[in-house]
Amino acid sequence: MKKILTNREIFTIGNAFEGAFQNDERYLPAKINFKIEKNKKNILDKMNEIEESRIKTIREFGEEKDGQIQIPNEKVEEVNKEIAELFDIEQEMNIFMISFEDIENLEFTSAEMSALLFMIEDPEDEE
Repeated sequence: MKKILTNREIFTIGNAFEGAFQNDERYLPAKINFKIEKNKKNILDKMNEIEESRIKTIREFGEEKDGQIQIPNEKVEEVNKEIAELFDIEQEMNIFMISFEDIENLEFTSAEMSALLFMIEDPEDEE
């Protein structure tokens, strides 16, 4: 399913995935596992692209001191504006959706469910 997500949403979902599914060795049905892993890879790839762009912006405006990039006070507002614009950009992504019925008998932590919410079909959307 094609979904429009802002870079902010992609970044939020990516962070949720990174925190929720680390070292997860449990068995999930193949169909569910495939969809989760495919979405996770796509989201994390996009998240890395966004992060590269954010860092490039910071480097453009900042000055390196002692191995760290510092943004001069007079440029902070402009940098924040550019980064906000970056995070507001919308992207169309192909999301592999799962139904609630597919996962209702599986156990997930609340952090894992938060990471999966964007890919769970809402039955009200079908009406």
